[in-house]
Parts: sequence; structure tokens; C-alpha cells
Amino acid sequence: MSKKTSAMLDIKKGKNLERSLPAFADELSAVYGKAAILNLSMNYANYFVNTKEKETDRSFDGAKEKINALIKSVIVEGKFSKESIEEVEKIREEVKEGVDAATAFLSAFENFNYVLSRKLPNKEYDGKEFDTDEEARKILAFIFEDDDNIAINSKIQRVISELPIRYTKGKFFDIIETSVDRYTGGQKKALKAFAYMVRQAGMIYDLGKMQKLYPDIADEFEYFKNYEFDKATEKKLLSESLKLNAVIARCSELTDDGILVMEVVNDLYAVLLNWESIDMSAAEFELEMIKFTNESFANEDMSLDEFDVKMAEIFSKLEGELEDVYEELLGFEGTLFDVLNRFAKETSDFGLTDKYEDLHKCSILKQGSLFADLTDLEETGVVEGADLEGLKEKLRAEFERIFEEVDRSVRRGIMAQVIGSVPVYFENRTEVMDYIRSSLASCNSREELVGTIHAVTEIICE
Repeated sequence: MSKKTSAMLDIKKGKNLERSLPAFADELSAVYGKAAILNLSMNYANYFVNTKEKETDRSFDGAKEKINALIKSVIVEGKFSKESIEEVEKIREEVKEGVDAATAFLSAFENFNYVLSRKLPNKEYDGKEFDTDEEARKILAFIFEDDDNIAINSKIQRVISELPIRYTKGKFFDIIETSVDRYTGGQKKALKAFAYMVRQAGMIYDLGKMQKLYPDIADEFEYFKNYEFDKATEKKLLSESLKLNAVIARCSELTDDGILVMEVVNDLYAVLLNWESIDMSAAEFELEMIKFTNESFANEDMSLDEFDVKMAEIFSKLEGELEDVYEELLGFEGTLFDVLNRFAKETSDFGLTDKYEDLHKCSILKQGSLFADLTDLEETGVVEGADLEGLKEKLRAEFERIFEEVDRSVRRGIMAQVIGSVPVYFENRTEVMDYIRSSLASCNSREELVGTIHAVTEIICE
């Protein structure tokens, strides 16, 4: 358990704030800086190894070059300035946009795959007959095998996203609007996150921006969005399936590559936000690893074996450091939460608003929120009726538009993915069983039934 400093104890009691608030900010900044430079040394090295081990997509090469240049300027050469922070913020936004677009495309192509997988025969199930009641009982047993309500609701959502949807548009909109209404009196940030999630599942994107980033993938998206799945022959669908699997693999790789880059960017961001509080003499080995990695990126002749030897040598000296610094942070972050919620006026009065905003950003990044929006930390208002009604109108108009643009099968796929992404409430097990049974019984073909059972079986077997 981390010990409480005198500044932390004073803040808890709400006394000596003129002294304790700046003192605590300096203490926490030092610990965040220690954690950030340690994480950067590891994630930056890991990023180099990954670029050597596999041919990564070149879409993030621009960001990689900017990261390497910034690390060389600030950490290797010691040229830190306010502009350094502005530069890493620009890089972060660039990477975030790239990953957001890749993730959106991946979601859309998986939706198209949902449709295709229910129109093609699956040889694995040749000759196998299905009793929909028996299959429904298997699914129900899987959902309720735990007593944990959170786990049960998560399983219900995942299963529903794979079941055939036969809702009318009216019923679909009723479910969306009911889900929106549940945010009455909640935080605007939570409502914003809900709207983002529903739009992602529903293929409602800013396609103009996505086209600029990945024009070839955007062309594939338009092709499948306008594809008439219900009219295509089995032979044609098999051909399209190969094309679809290839673009799904490309989007998955883009997303994975972007995550690796963003880990480095976030660590570098946290290092720069706390630059003046970092004890550089105590970070000797971390700095050595970062500088060696930076030089390795610039050296095309650097072999992975040579790099691995150096990495093992340095990291053996840092063993256990990460656990220790995270343990140290536990007590500090509780006090930070206290300051942000109780003493906003005092931090402003003492000229500490920017400092605590930076610490708040570090807290968010430390929680693992790789792609968190750090530009609207003050957006903490409560949802009002006008917010709810405005979102309902926008979502209805957006879904009406996308439903007009796509094939009937894709429309049903969108509905399934959206319904599977929002909380769905059943009164008891019987209602869940009835829903599953009726969904399986509503399959229009053997291919649709087999595709559905196969998808749910994969969830069960994970």
C-alpha cells in the first residue's frame, strides 16, 4: 500500500490547500513521469520489434517518422519545449483518426460477412439436421451458466447480435429510443459514447474523412454496401467471400498496427506532460533503452537478434519496476479524483487548472483508454430532455438513410449488430428462451440457420 504524503492528508481534510494542492501536483507528476518513461522504453522497443518481425501496413509510416523525430529531438538531444507537446498532440490525433476509420471499416465489412455467412453452405454441417428447440436450449444453458448478471447480459447481447432479426423498422427505432431514454439524468459523455457505439454498429460514418485516409478500402465499402446479396448466385457469393475476407484481414492489420503506434504516442505524451518532474538520473536504464531504440529505427542494418540482446540486458535491470510504480500510483489517483471533484475553484484560484488538467489526462491514459478523447475533459454536464430528443431525431434520420442505401439482407444485419450493442431487457429466462427459439425458427433457409448456429457456437466455444 502506497503511503500518504502530508499534501494528500491535507487535501483529504480540505486544509492548507494553497500549499497542499501545488505540492500534490508536483508529487503526482513525478510518479506519472516515472511510469510514463518506463512504459515508453518498453512499448517503443516492442514497436521496433514488431516492425522488424512482420511487414506492417505503411499507412502509419508518417506517424512513425514523426514519433522517431520527436523522441530524437526531446529525449536524445534534450530539446524540450511547449511545441513538443503540441506536436505529440497532433500525432495522436492523426493516429486516432486512422484507427477510428480502420475500425469503422472493419465493423462494416464484418457486417457484410454476417450476411454472406448466412447465404453460403457450410460443409462442416453437411448432413446434419437441427432441432431449433434443442439448439435454443443449448444457447440458453450457455447464457445462464454463471450467476453473474453482468456476464449474463453480456452473453445475451453477443448472442442477439448473431441471431436473425425480423423486427420492423418501427420496433427497431422503439428499442433505440428506449436505450437513449436510459441516459436521462446521466452524464453527457456517456450519452456521447453510446451514440458513437450505435453509429459504429449501424455503419453510420463520416465517409468523406475515411475516403481520404483509405481510398481503396472506401471503394470496397461502397461496392459491398450497394451489393445485391439476395440476387447473387452461390458461385458469385463464394468469389465475393474471398474478396471480403481479404479486406477484413487488411482492416484488422491496420487496427493492430495503429494500436502499437498509439501505445508509444500515449507514453510519449505522458512523458512530455510531466517532463519537468521526471528524475532523469533515476531513469538511466529507461533512457538508455529509448535512445537505443531510436538509433535502431535509423539504422537499417540493425538486426532483430542484436536488438533483442540489448533489450534483454536493459530490461533485466528494470524487472519489477512497473509493478512498484503502479502500486505507488494507487493512493495518488484517489486524491486526484478528490481534487478534480471537490476543489475545482481552488485549483483555478491558485493557477493550477492547466496542471491538474494534464494530470487528469495522464490518469485517463494510465487507465488503458488508448483512444480516449482528451479534448473535452470539461464536458461533464448532465443529460437533459432536449439532448435525448435531439439524438433520437438524428439517429432515426441517419438509420433511415442507411436503410434506403443497402440491400434488405444488409439492413437486417445492421439491425442485428445494433440491437446486439445496446442493453436488451428480458423479464425472465422464459422470455430469453422464446426470443432465441423464435429467431432460429424464423430463418428463411438452411444456410441462414447453419450460419447462425455456427456463429453462436463459436461464441460458446471461446
